[in-house]
Amino acid sequence: MNVEKISRFYKRIPRSKEAYSRLIRKTFNVPGKLSGFQNAILFGAENLGKKTLASFRKKGINILAFSDNDKNKWGSLVENVPVIPPRSIKYQPYSFVIITSKYVKEIHTQLRKEKARGILPHYVLSVLFPNVFPDVFYPTCFAKIMRQRPKVTEAYRALSGSKSKKLFLQLLEFMIFLLPEDIPSPEGGQYFPEELPLLKDNETYVDVGAFTGDTLKVFLSRTGGRFHKYIALEPDKDNFRKLVNGIPRLYKDKIICIRAAA
Repeated sequence: MNVEKISRFYKRIPRSKEAYSRLIRKTFNVPGKLSGFQNAILFGAENLGKKTLASFRKKGINILAFSDNDKNKWGSLVENVPVIPPRSIKYQPYSFVIITSKYVKEIHTQLRKEKARGILPHYVLSVLFPNVFPDVFYPTCFAKIMRQRPKVTEAYRALSGSKSKKLFLQLLEFMIFLLPEDIPSPEGGQYFPEELPLLKDNETYVDVGAFTGDTLKVFLSRTGGRFHKYIALEPDKDNFRKLVNGIPRLYKDKIICIRAAA
């Protein structure tokens, strides 16, 4: 089977971790020292934003502001840092806009339309400054993908159809080169694709990692409220509170929320 595209992918990757770090710094124009992030703006004022803020503060780096697409946060303070509307970013004396949200691709597109400069996805920090911004996934991708080239090639061969192979390569591209445009977009509904049948009235749905109830909302819309039970597991305290508070009164007896991880 043709693995030429996998070979071309590997040829583009630097041979050493040091060369790889230099490539990422150049791609995103990242300074060599954390002091270059003085007066950065964090886009995303939830848990990841707060965690990133705490890491910067430990190193004496001032964060100018948060920004967020949630209008209810505008004008408030999060960890004593003001939250500003996205449209106000371009008027601020900032160094970088660091995307501290899971919606990296969407926010990156939004910021480019606003002609913001210094846009930086949060995971780039964990790759270049792993001791300051620890992460169990992104800093390990380079070494794992290089070390396991035979298995990567074998997995590519095992895929059926050009669409699957294209998606596989796209994920590899993202995990190495970290470009937001390489993040795949869900097709046809992430958890409830149209080609799958609707749940039956007597079934129980278990949501492992319920977050703040985003999947629950889609579930209720998709089923029209016709289900037996919905069990939602979410370990994070703030997410769990929002999950519970967002349950429609009509379904409170059918939705069981458990603050736990699986």
